[in-house]
Amino acid sequence: MAKPKKMDIQTLTGVVRSLLRDAEDYSEEIGAFRESATGSYEGAKYGNEEDGRSQVVTREVRDAVETAKPALMRTLFGSHAIVEYAGRGPEDVATAKDATVYAQHVVFNENSGYLEFLSAVEDALIRKTGVLKLWWEDDKTPVQTRHSNLTEEDLELLGADDDVVEIEAEENGEFFAPSVPDQTTYAGTQEETPEPVAMYDATVTRIVTKGTLRFEAVPPEEYVISRKGKGPASTRLVGHRRVVTLSDLVAMGYEWDEVEDLVGVGEEDYEHEEEFRSVGFTTSHTEDDAGDPSMREVMYAELWVRVDFDGDGIAELRRVCVAGSAYKVLENELAEYAPIVNICPSPVAHQAIGRSLAELVEDIQKIKTMMLRNTLDSLANAIHPDTEAVEGQVNFDDLLNTEQGRIIRVKQPGMMRYMQQPFIGREIFPIMQYMDTLSQARTGMNEAAEGLNADALQSTSTAAINNATNSALGRIEHIARNFVEGGLKDFFKILLRLAVENVDRPTWVRLNNRYLQVDPRSWNISMDVVPTVALGEGTIEQRLMFLEKLAAKQEMIIQTAGADNPICGIVEYRNTLAEITKLSGFADVERFLKDPEDPANQPEEVEDEPTPEMIIAQAEAARVTKDGELKDRELELKIWEAIQKDDRERDKFMADAMIRMEELKQKGHTVDIAAIKAEVERSREGHQHLHNMLQDATQARQVEAQAQQAQQQGSQQPPTGAGPAGGMQ
Repeated sequence: MAKPKKMDIQTLTGVVRSLLRDAEDYSEEIGAFRESATGSYEGAKYGNEEDGRSQVVTREVRDAVETAKPALMRTLFGSHAIVEYAGRGPEDVATAKDATVYAQHVVFNENSGYLEFLSAVEDALIRKTGVLKLWWEDDKTPVQTRHSNLTEEDLELLGADDDVVEIEAEENGEFFAPSVPDQTTYAGTQEETPEPVAMYDATVTRIVTKGTLRFEAVPPEEYVISRKGKGPASTRLVGHRRVVTLSDLVAMGYEWDEVEDLVGVGEEDYEHEEEFRSVGFTTSHTEDDAGDPSMREVMYAELWVRVDFDGDGIAELRRVCVAGSAYKVLENELAEYAPIVNICPSPVAHQAIGRSLAELVEDIQKIKTMMLRNTLDSLANAIHPDTEAVEGQVNFDDLLNTEQGRIIRVKQPGMMRYMQQPFIGREIFPIMQYMDTLSQARTGMNEAAEGLNADALQSTSTAAINNATNSALGRIEHIARNFVEGGLKDFFKILLRLAVENVDRPTWVRLNNRYLQVDPRSWNISMDVVPTVALGEGTIEQRLMFLEKLAAKQEMIIQTAGADNPICGIVEYRNTLAEITKLSGFADVERFLKDPEDPANQPEEVEDEPTPEMIIAQAEAARVTKDGELKDRELELKIWEAIQKDDRERDKFMADAMIRMEELKQKGHTVDIAAIKAEVERSREGHQHLHNMLQDATQARQVEAQAQQAQQQGSQQPPTGAGPAGGMQ
């Protein structure tokens, strides 16, 4: 086998064409089931109807879907978040909470999150799979500003801005005379005054770019995936294929010369599915582009393909965009992940597309439709039986008249009679009830659980009612958990990666009418996604009852053992009350309960008033300190007295020595006065340690006084961190 080598565009086009056609064939096969389920949901006729017979269609598929849909949306989008981010380490704890808030903000504030998820859930319940696609979109909005009294230099500076696309300037009739300092040149002549400069008024058009994280529900017929794939993250090919106009391609950033020769849409099978979903759908691609080539429609596919394009022997994931019937490659780049996920209510092992809820009751709907039609036909025959008439003896115009109380003219009595048919609906009703029971067993949806049948609940025991209710809740929770584990966890992982890769500045997010500043650039993209939809938790009433009992126990523990006991404290008690608030339907918990971890909610530190024991201890400490100060002063005084005494004795000695030397000089003796003075100075230096001791004691007392003063000033100021802190939630 030859060593792999780098592909050229022609080879890549061939590989992508082969993979995409196989995925389209797979989508066509699945499309037949989706088309049938959509028709059953809409109550479409089966094609075996006869004129003059009942053509009614029952709606078991619609009833099952419409019963499950609100319960699923309430489970997924109730007071709790769908998922929460969990850090991989202690350093991610704070950012994980911010990431959860940011994800909620993106889904519900920056996008029509509820409606997009509702579309995906409906697609999954009816058409096997719901598809969600994410991308980062740079919204470029032209903004015009008006400027007055600009010079040509100002206009040039504005034009140098990359965001400015157009400047419309006109002279306003005013002039600007630049001031020049009065100075003389080397030749002794004065510089000439410059000419006045014309002023302009200008309208500047600037493109303001704002990045936004977007997502949408993709119609299932536009979703393509390899038939051997197990999911979007590991399949050979996955992508979004749809019909667009040339104008749409130019708006995406492609050049007109690059796309003007693209042709080919074809009557694709996914268009038949769209015809079932859409009212007024048309497959004509020529009626809208007459005279406007920019509205010509072509097939466009954004694909994520695993292919060894660089020839290193390892297939890498690449984002490849193709258009037209020739699958012309418009983009080809490396990709780390495919930003597309799918959800399915009943996954099938080792397959990317599982089963829908509609499939569980589609055959039951067809059977009940047949039985109901026959029942209505039998009822019609019993009410309006066939008539036997002798030809020529009965006026057939009177016989065909359907008015009540009509007169039928006959030539002689007995020329007509009604052929009575028995009504057989009584025999069909038990079978139809069995089909209803079978439908409830398959879907878990029953009248008792919905509270629709008062008679069924009135004569039923509490245990039986709970079993019926838990059966429906269990099926709903099971489907919701399949949605979360099968695609929504990956959805929020991709959302986190797109935010970290594209957000270029801190941003403010709004949650429950509170604002919080977050910076996704510093987040860990490998944070775990933890679903909040759990199985086996019982009904909301049961959980509320348990939490209320738990809150009562916590109150008793706190009252008995104090708030600092090792079992539960104020924070744990607040968490219990927060869960009760959420289960009661209030998403904004902080309207009722403060967050104790928020610095803004921390109480100011207030010094406790001293007790009598503390006052006595402080007085004793002050007395000890005062005694120490007195002893230090006494020591300093003794040192000072010793220094003064020494100085007096030395001065007296020197005075006596001078008198004695004068007497000796008069008697003719020679005296070395310098030697005597030097001896006196040596004696003075010998007592210098007394001066040093006095100086050290004085400096120590000054340092201690300064420290006490600083401590007193610090105790008068508020503690650091007290008062409101930024960052509202």
